[in-house]
Parts: sequence; structure tokens; C-alpha cells
Amino acid sequence: MTTKQTGWYWREWAAVRRAMPAADRHEFHRRALGQDKSSKLLTNKDFDAVLAEFWTVTHPDNVHSQMRQRDQTRVRAMHTAMSFPAIYVARVCMDKYGTRDPEHLNLDHLCQLAMTLNKRREGIEDRQIRAAESQAAPAAAAAAPELLVTCPRCGTENFSPRGLRAHKCTGQNRQTGAGLEIEKRRLTAEELAGALAGDPF
Repeated sequence: MTTKQTGWYWREWAAVRRAMPAADRHEFHRRALGQDKSSKLLTNKDFDAVLAEFWTVTHPDNVHSQMRQRDQTRVRAMHTAMSFPAIYVARVCMDKYGTRDPEHLNLDHLCQLAMTLNKRREGIEDRQIRAAESQAAPAAAAAAPELLVTCPRCGTENFSPRGLRAHKCTGQNRQTGAGLEIEKRRLTAEELAGALAGDPF
């Protein structure tokens, strides 16, 4: 079940508990599915059957909604078929089942048609992604190489302009390990006075 279906399941079960406080959830599963099955393992078809069973308690007068819920598998499959061009669906139906109209298919064939159409959609999307990647690869290879620069203080090479801005220079060449000493000395009193006055020394 999807996250949305799980939330819906538990809301409906809470409504059943309000109507029938002594209700056993797994008994509803057994009545709907013919076996006890964990709610985490429910398929869409199982989910629809269990919801319809819950609604026998919470909506006992609304038989139409219970029957419609039991028929959701068909509704989902038809929705998938209608998401494709009608002429394409008609051709696939004719090839597989000998009819052009998916409405004339029984539930099993309609579900198989929906799976076939979804698989073909995935195949088309995969081919489109691969084609886009194959077109992008030569363009990326043909792109101009990135401009690399050298740090003017320590002489370390192969920085991108962005990398050079982030580089915290220590005065030591990282590639060779050679210490290119940065001149560190105390300023004399005259140099300090000149620096404060704005005169270069």
C-alpha cells in the first residue's frame, strides 16, 4: 500500500472501531480476502476489498459505494488505458485480445493490458533518458577544459578560479611540499609610520 492508502486504511478502521468497539480487524481481512493477511502486504485489489468490508459496518445503507470500491481494480486499469492515445490502446488490444475496445475486456485481461502499457511507457522513458545522456556525453567531452590557475603566494597549481578563492594559503606548496617561505619580519618604526601614512615602503 502507498502512504496515502495506509492513512486511509487506518482512518476507515478507526471509523469501524467507533461503530463496533469489539471488532477484530483480522476478521475483516479474512472475510474480504478469504485469509488473514497483514495490512502491510495488501495489494491494491486487497485494499479495495478490505475497505468495502469496512464499509459494511460504517456505511451499511450505501451498497453502491461498497460495490464501487470492490470494482476499483477495473477503474484503475481503465484509467491507465485512458492515459494513452486511444488509437495506440486499440492497436495493443487488437494484437493481444482480438478487440479494439478495452471496455470489452474481462478484469484479468484489462489488468494485463494496464501492465503492458505501463511497461511500454517505462521502456519509452528509459530510451529517452539514454538518448539524452548519449547526446550530452559528446557535448560535455567537447566542452572547453576548465581554466586552472596557480596560487601567486605559494605556487600551488591546478586551482579552479572558485577553488583559488576558497584556498587558504599557508605559503607552502601542497604539491611539492617545498616551503616557499613567505617573508615574515617585524616592521621597523619608520616602515610602520609610512604604512600608517599610506606611503609604500
